[in-house]
Amino acid sequence: MENKDFETAVDAAKRFNVTVRAVQKWAAAGKIDGAKKIGRTWFIPKDAVLSNDAAETKEQTEKIYKISDFRPTMPLLNASFELGHCLEYVQSITDEDDRNIAMAEYLFYSGRAEEAVELLEQYLDCPDISLRYSASVLTIFASISHGNAKKAEHATEVVTSLIKASFSNHVSPEIIAVGIMTSVGGSVLWHAPVPEHLPDLAAYVKYLPGGYRLWCCYLLAHKAYLEKDYVKALTIADMSLAFCDKTYPLAEIYVHLISVIALMNLRRPEEAQKRFERVWELTYRDGFVEPIAEHHGMMLGIIEVYYKRTHPKDFKKLMEITGVFGKLWRKIHNIRTASEVTDNLTTTEFTVAMLYNRGWSAQEIASFLDVSESTIRNYIKTIYVKLGISDKKSLAKYMIK
Repeated sequence: MENKDFETAVDAAKRFNVTVRAVQKWAAAGKIDGAKKIGRTWFIPKDAVLSNDAAETKEQTEKIYKISDFRPTMPLLNASFELGHCLEYVQSITDEDDRNIAMAEYLFYSGRAEEAVELLEQYLDCPDISLRYSASVLTIFASISHGNAKKAEHATEVVTSLIKASFSNHVSPEIIAVGIMTSVGGSVLWHAPVPEHLPDLAAYVKYLPGGYRLWCCYLLAHKAYLEKDYVKALTIADMSLAFCDKTYPLAEIYVHLISVIALMNLRRPEEAQKRFERVWELTYRDGFVEPIAEHHGMMLGIIEVYYKRTHPKDFKKLMEITGVFGKLWRKIHNIRTASEVTDNLTTTEFTVAMLYNRGWSAQEIASFLDVSESTIRNYIKTIYVKLGISDKKSLAKYMIK
């Protein structure tokens, strides 16, 4: 509809300082004069005002809205959809707010982080706590991916305050589970210790629906990896997939990725490559490159071995995202954990350094990456020069755990 006298429900929601959902409900109930619906979209006169009834409802909502009303609204992570049809799934969501959050997820996971951040902007100060929470969590990840540290930090502060509020109120175990999941997720994201005061995530997984439950298992497996218990990490991942009743593509991608990482650290590269083939099956139809880019440094060369030769165009895009994500991740990680993970190496140099730090010989690395041993030794010399070190023992402090 092209009419300069009308605005969308999204724009009206901003003007009224309410959620899109509220505008849609008031328009459907006849509480906004002149509102028109075309297809699934409501159009609101730009000079429309709320009826007295709607205005009172808005005021009451602002007064009584509590953290206890919170519900998670990150649809894609919890969604079971047909591979290759994620966008159609997003477009089929009838609620406009949920559809926008899901679209932001889709944009983020498909390597369009900046667009995702722009779409989420309208929800960062939203009175609906569940929407503000979802938008803030997604903004953290998406901002890291396109290099906006300031926005990532601001969103982190919002999420932290919402989590604290959830723990300080008498709320349901489902809400507490979401708070614990997010807290553990934040620690895992930065490779930092999980706060000791947090309740055990494993005890609360049962309160979450399928996709979130599977992603929680990824977090628990990732935590085990950070503790260098690679067998436990692989066991958690395998068991979570075995008991999953259906495919939740995005959550399953993360579980398989941590399996690849565990297998590589157990020196089982053939199995790791087979597991990565499943990651590719889950990602390529919908273009989900972001989760792979997030885990590049930890996968110890699997991406180079699998992707570079078979999918050169995808590999190039992946390396671009990895470069931006990795640089900002390491910067924030180093501040938060007082560590020195380097951001001074190329992606290939970092892969060689990680393998060498994990005990692989130059010959083994060369065989795995299908290059000459002299090439690897030259890489190692370059790495030493860039890091200002002279021995293998000094390399560890500059690497990801």
